[in-house]
Amino acid sequence: PSEAQLSACSAAKRAAGQALEAGDAARALEKYGEAIMTGAATALLFVRRAELLLKLRRPCAAVRDCDAALEVNADCGKAYRVRGLAYRSIGRWEAAHRDLSLGQKLDYEDGLADLQKLVAEKAKRAEERRAAFSRENPAARKRRRNAK
Repeated sequence: PSEAQLSACSAAKRAAGQALEAGDAARALEKYGEAIMTGAATALLFVRRAELLLKLRRPCAAVRDCDAALEVNADCGKAYRVRGLAYRSIGRWEAAHRDLSLGQKLDYEDGLADLQKLVAEKAKRAEERRAAFSRENPAARKRRRNAK
């Protein structure tokens, strides 16, 4: 990135931080978008916006930002953790477990241990349901499908 891109990105990040301090999440989101569009975005900038999107109850958008962060830096533990939290909020337990585990492995955070345990249990139950469904008699599956 050029010097102009870096300074524009920095200015937009400062504006986003000020907007967050003032409690204006919409403006902060807009400023994070401007910072990303400068072309000088770091993985942590994408993750910060993803955290904000998650607070605004936009988990799918948060997942996309975390994906972008991981394209910039595949070893960003925080991106895996935030994406895991986003997957958790939309009920994708196996993906949430995978990302939270990898995020903790790369960059451990004490506060997520209990949540990681809960997500692991949910992921295990989802896998058990999937396995039970695949073992079920094909005729029973057909009857259930026709009953709907």
